[in-house]
Amino acid sequence: SKIGEGGMGQVFKAIHRRLERLAAIKVLRAKSLDSPDAVKRFYQEVRVAARLNHQNIVTTYDASEQDGIHYLAMEYVAGLDLAALVKRDGPMPVVQALDYLIQAASGLQYAHGKGVVHRDIKPSNLLLDTEGTVKILDMGLARITESDDASVGATLAERLTRTCQMLGTVDYMSPEQATDTRSADHRSDIYSLGCTLYRLLTGRPVYAGESAVMKLMAHCEGAIPSLADSPAEVPGELDAA
Repeated sequence: SKIGEGGMGQVFKAIHRRLERLAAIKVLRAKSLDSPDAVKRFYQEVRVAARLNHQNIVTTYDASEQDGIHYLAMEYVAGLDLAALVKRDGPMPVVQALDYLIQAASGLQYAHGKGVVHRDIKPSNLLLDTEGTVKILDMGLARITESDDASVGATLAERLTRTCQMLGTVDYMSPEQATDTRSADHRSDIYSLGCTLYRLLTGRPVYAGESAVMKLMAHCEGAIPSLADSPAEVPGELDAA
């Protein structure tokens, strides 16, 4: 049965025949793997992700192809993602939001230690299971949408427009990733995690904007907003951080 859909493809709940257990199967859209290089990159990233073993990271089982359709099998997590949780319940209390953030940070620290960068940390990629454990989804897979041709000589606005077309998610994107997706390292994940915390505490993104490009420009050039007007009672030390 279908359980979700995103920019990369659709996700289904199924029984993994070899493992004889429930699994989430992500069926990738053809446009996500529109070149031999993208296909190669996908399987390289899956092999790396499959070696990660941490309680705060969704386990990757394997990937394959059938009739030209590429798919990824991973751990099935019963529960909600944090974006859905905020949409349902509104902004979170500080203690709850920090608990989820610390769990996600633990998973990221482990992955970064293994040389794996997520590049698309956001509330909808943080799943909360029925035991209250946060699990990071799509570890390392954002890289498969990168293009091999650099935007040499392009203006900032042109590079940001290209980034929007490639990734689609801008509310949590670091300035360096916005201007050159291949330059993103572990620090970009930390920035995105900070933007995620802001969303959990306020129910809104860090920067408003009429377009994705305007939001990315704000990430690159805008002042960092305060949490003082958050519905949650945010300590001054946290706001200053």
